[in-house]
Amino acid sequence: STVQHSKAEKPDVVYYQHEDLEKIARVMKTQPLKWQTFFEIAITTGCRRGEILGLKQENINFVTGNCKVKSTLLVDKGVGVYESTPKTEKSARNIPLPQTGLDMIKALIAENEAQKAKVGEYWEESSYIFRQANGKPMHPDSVNGYFKKLSKKEQKKDPSFPQIKPHAFRHTAASILIAEHVDIVTVANFLGHSSPVVTEKIYAHPIAESRSQAYKFMSEYMQTLITDMPEEEK
Repeated sequence: STVQHSKAEKPDVVYYQHEDLEKIARVMKTQPLKWQTFFEIAITTGCRRGEILGLKQENINFVTGNCKVKSTLLVDKGVGVYESTPKTEKSARNIPLPQTGLDMIKALIAENEAQKAKVGEYWEESSYIFRQANGKPMHPDSVNGYFKKLSKKEQKKDPSFPQIKPHAFRHTAASILIAEHVDIVTVANFLGHSSPVVTEKIYAHPIAESRSQAYKFMSEYMQTLITDMPEEEK
């Protein structure tokens, strides 16, 4: 089940517990490469939906694994899909991609090339990594539509299967780091937040949980320290 907090806190902070993320990961392995890659990048980098769709081949150094988040794809009713700069100044950031993610991106680029050969003159050239069947950049809403459809399909087989929401991957990545006691400044940089204050506000609940675990750990550590001491030193 997803964890959703009260309206007073932050109603859209939905993130997945470990067992639900496992279920999603298992299903994603059976999906087309494009969606497997989206899921991999979303979880390992905490990038926003538009930042992932805005990734271009020239943003990635396949030797070092460094990825530059420089643009985002947004949608507007009047304009349609358009490219913009990331949400805040800090959102334009460098991210080290894991080898699995790099391999998936390479395979996806090769898949795009094969698709280009198939559709010929109808192909629309660009350097985006995530494309439609005709080469055009993906529509951001198509991501939500795809995961909604997939959730419904899986819920017919397993009613406890979680509702997949793309933005929840970002929240999940953040909550995993916080649970691992990664400092808030690092988490803010990872997410591309304008300031750690923003991170503190959005993730107040998991941060509070992580801190209480830290106090518990220190208390237990001191107990162990005293227990392990030779009798004459106590």
